[in-house]
Amino acid sequence: MSIKKPGQYEGSDDLANICKCFSNYEASDLVEWDPVNKAWLGRLPNNPTLDLPPPEGPCLSRAVWMGSPGWTPGGEAFGLRLDAYFQEGKTYTYNFTYAADGAYSDYGFAPVIYTNDYPGYFKSVVLDTLPVAQNSWVTNSITFTATASQAKHRWLIIHAYYQSGIVLSSCKQRNVIPRNFFPHDTILCNGETVRLFAPQGNLFEYSWNTGQKTDSIDVNTAGDYSLGIKYYNCEERDTITLIPTDCEVRMEMPNIITPNGDNLNERLIPISYNYVASGKLQIFNRWGNRLFEGDLFSGWNGKTNNTDVPTGVYYYKIVYEDKANKLHQANGTVTIAR
Repeated sequence: MSIKKPGQYEGSDDLANICKCFSNYEASDLVEWDPVNKAWLGRLPNNPTLDLPPPEGPCLSRAVWMGSPGWTPGGEAFGLRLDAYFQEGKTYTYNFTYAADGAYSDYGFAPVIYTNDYPGYFKSVVLDTLPVAQNSWVTNSITFTATASQAKHRWLIIHAYYQSGIVLSSCKQRNVIPRNFFPHDTILCNGETVRLFAPQGNLFEYSWNTGQKTDSIDVNTAGDYSLGIKYYNCEERDTITLIPTDCEVRMEMPNIITPNGDNLNERLIPISYNYVASGKLQIFNRWGNRLFEGDLFSGWNGKTNNTDVPTGVYYYKIVYEDKANKLHQANGTVTIAR
């Protein structure tokens, strides 16, 4: 978060108050590492020595650079506005990864951390000074228990005075690639082709285990398909499994049942079926009166209102849904023989 001009932040009437600045022209530089050109994007042209690459790891390509004394006489800083106020008596820990880098960084870099109720220097509570870092990355933490006065604070200020260096942003702020971007495995119907889509993002680089580099691929073979997505130093990978499936919808119903209590052929239910998810069954007599309605797979036991229907021919109608959510219907006759 850069400090650039008066009135930029709530409660800040005079930018010169921030970090004991001597004028209203101080500003920290928000920079981003360009892995192609091996340089920090956003640096000022007269800071050619800002060249320390970020450490290896995902999502470590954005940072803030602060310079002093030759850069700005009163030092530079940036403020982090927290989601909530500090709570009195609660202990907090904040980690920082930083290094001395850029113009006027010969003496190392040890920024001061403090809290405030607005992003300024006055009324601040100094927490500590981070250990000195030279021209290599180090990670250190600040731990403190909030006091009563800090219960009114929600700003964390990082201040560099008479020193120059760079502080990495956190991975959570930087990672724009969704994790587990394939929601679930899916079926692949025999003989069909499906298209697998990748999440969209400006400057995303795609790498499928098929060797393709596009944001979608067409596949007609079941198996595992893995995709890596890279965005600068951020990278995520996920795998989706296509399960071979016979998707032909089939339904076979009997034409006779014998509900006589011998536990053989007692109900009107499907003899065989394929790729069917659910269904409803209706039974009618020869005059078109509906005698039964219920679940297709529970079937009909040859009764209406708990009374056996007479031996004879009855008509059925079935409506069923396949696993692709398509509806089907069929009609037929069934003979009751007791």
